[in-house]
Amino acid sequence: MQKTPLNISIPINKTEVYVNVYVQDFIHVSAPYRSVFKTAMVPYRFGHIYATHFRNDDSPETRKELEDAFASCATTYFALKERDVNSKIQGHILYLKLLRQLKNYVKNGLANSDPAVFLYTCMMAAHYEILTSSSALTWLYHLAALGRLILSLGPYAFHDPLAGAILEVVRPYILMNGMLEKKRSFLEHEDWISIPAQYYPGGKSSWNRLIDIACPFPRLIEEGYALSQNITREASSLHVQKCLDVAHKLLAWRREWNQTYGQEPYTYAIPSTSIPYLSAKDEQGPLFDTILFFENISISTTIYQYNVYILVLISHLSTFIPWFELYFGKFDALTEKLKQAIGTFEVELVCREIARSVDYQRAPEFKFGSTGVYFGVKVAYDFIGPNGRLGKFFEKAVIDSPLMRRTGGTAAGDLLKPWYGPSPPTEEDIFMIQEERLRRATVESHGAEEQSQQQPMMDLGYVLGEFVV
Repeated sequence: MQKTPLNISIPINKTEVYVNVYVQDFIHVSAPYRSVFKTAMVPYRFGHIYATHFRNDDSPETRKELEDAFASCATTYFALKERDVNSKIQGHILYLKLLRQLKNYVKNGLANSDPAVFLYTCMMAAHYEILTSSSALTWLYHLAALGRLILSLGPYAFHDPLAGAILEVVRPYILMNGMLEKKRSFLEHEDWISIPAQYYPGGKSSWNRLIDIACPFPRLIEEGYALSQNITREASSLHVQKCLDVAHKLLAWRREWNQTYGQEPYTYAIPSTSIPYLSAKDEQGPLFDTILFFENISISTTIYQYNVYILVLISHLSTFIPWFELYFGKFDALTEKLKQAIGTFEVELVCREIARSVDYQRAPEFKFGSTGVYFGVKVAYDFIGPNGRLGKFFEKAVIDSPLMRRTGGTAAGDLLKPWYGPSPPTEEDIFMIQEERLRRATVESHGAEEQSQQQPMMDLGYVLGEFVV
C-alpha cells in the first residue's frame, strides 16, 4: 500500500484509484456510477472519496496512465501550496505539463476517456482545495485558472457523473468571478446549460436549475456597467427588463422550492434557544425568535445561494434609481416601474434569511472556511450598511469569515469587492446633468419659437394657393 501526500491510499494491487474531492461549500454530491466509500469521509468536511474503476479490459498502460495522473496532480497541488517560491515555480511547470497532456486528450477526441476524466478531475480537485484554504489573492488566481481549464475542455468533457458533480460545485465560483470582473461568463452559453440531466449526480436538481438561472448574472453586471457610463432611456428600459426577467425566473424557482424543500421534513423553524451556537445573535441576544434548521447541507447552501442572487439583483437595480430620477424624473414611468419591482422582492425577508443561514454554515462542518459564505454576508452587509443590529451582525460575520482572517480585512475587501452598480450621483453630477437638461430645453424652446414664426407664412401661402385655385 503506497501512501500519498493527499492522505489517500492508492491500492496498487487492486482495480481502483482514488481522488479526494472536497465539496463543503456549495453542495453535497454523490456520483451514482462510481463507488463512494462513506467510511472514508474526512471528519467535519463534506468530502467524498470517489473511486474511478478500471474496466476489466483496460490495458496496463491505461492503468499506469491513471496512476501517473494522480501522482502528478498530488505533486503539483502540494508544490503550489508551498510558500517557497522555487516550489511554486516547479508546481506551475508541472501544472502546465498536465494541462498540455489534458488538451491533447481533448484535441484527439478522447475528452471523455477514463484517463482524461481522471486527470481533469484531479486538477480541478487540487484547484478547488486551494480555493477553500488560501488567501483572497491566491483564491482569485486559482479561480481564474480553474475557469480557463473548464473552458478549454468544453461541455462535452463533463458528460461524466463525477466531472458533472465537480462542475456543479465550481459553477457558482466562476459566476461570482465573472460578476467581480464585470465580464460575461462562458457558462451562460446554451451548450453549457443544456448538458443532459442524466449526467448530473442524481439528475438535475433544484441546485442545478438555480445555477442555470443565475448564469446571466455576469452579463447583466457587464451591461449594467456599460449603461452606467451612458444612461439613455432605451438602454435603461432594456436593461431593467432583462434583470426583471431573470428575477421572475428566480421567484418562480423559489415558489417551486417552497412546495417541496421549503417545509418539513427538509426545512424547520426551531426556537433560537434550541441550538445556541447556530443562532444569529449579538451582545443583546438572538436576533430572531427562530432559526432555520435544514435536513442536510445541500438544502442550506441552495437556499442561501438563492437569497444571495436575489440580493445581488436588488442591489444592482437599486443603484440606478437615483440616476433614473435625475435623468428621467422622480415620477417617470420607468423609475416608478423599477421602484415597484424592487418592492416585490421582500428585501428585509431576504436579508433575514441570509442572517438565519449564516451561522448554520459556520457550524463545525465548515471549520475550514467557506468563500461562498464570505461573499453572501458581504453582499448583505454592503446593502444593509453598518446601522442597526442586523447590519452590525453582517459586519461581524464578514470580519469573522475564514477568508477575511486568512487574508486580512483590507486585502479581502479590496480584492473581492463586487460592483453592484453606479455610485450615487454627486453634487457635481447633479449640477452637470441639470445644466445639460436646461440647455436641451432651451434649444427645444428656441426651435419651437422659430417654427411658430414660420408657420403663419406657410399657412398664408397655402390659403393664397387655395384662393387662386
